[in-house]
Amino acid sequence: MPVGPLEGMLPPLDIQLPAGSRLEGGTAAVDVTITGPATDPVVAGTVGLGGTTLTGFDLGTKISAIERIAGIQPTKNTAIQTLSAGFRSDPGGTAVRDLVFIAPAIGELDGAGTISPQHALDFKMRMTVHAGGVLTAALGNGQATVPFFVKGTSSDPAFQPDVAGIAAGQIQRLTGGKKIGGVDAGQVLNNLFGGGKKK
Repeated sequence: MPVGPLEGMLPPLDIQLPAGSRLEGGTAAVDVTITGPATDPVVAGTVGLGGTTLTGFDLGTKISAIERIAGIQPTKNTAIQTLSAGFRSDPGGTAVRDLVFIAPAIGELDGAGTISPQHALDFKMRMTVHAGGVLTAALGNGQATVPFFVKGTSSDPAFQPDVAGIAAGQIQRLTGGKKIGGVDAGQVLNNLFGGGKKK
């Protein structure tokens, strides 16, 4: 179906786009199953968008910290080549899995997370960029993967680089996956950033 009619279905389903934005053009495919009582339904399925633009929302600017690392150029709107995800929504919130987001001006994003009934976001994502930025220059192969978190709310999402994840990835690359003192690089970084017990 065209994206236009789908966008009109979002408010009744309590789905929010970023404030001041809207979807323009493209097509959508939705496959859902609704079970349970009408007052507390469980909605599960998949959704996909193609060839659409999220106008009034510059993802490159919103992820400014990641932008500097990855070398992303800001744009007024976010052109979406492909967006697909599986989801399950019930009165306790929405779980999103297998999220894939491809935007030509930014790169390829994938991950998973949750949306609370109050529209609070908790996503762990990674972005694959193909040119520019500190990481791609350091790697020397024109490509880098940048892990990050999405917090905030659906109407005002906040993007935070996963510093420990970035550093762990670099250590894994430099050490060829070898363990440090019998511990893998990810655990070393987890300890350094306060995730492990101090001895």
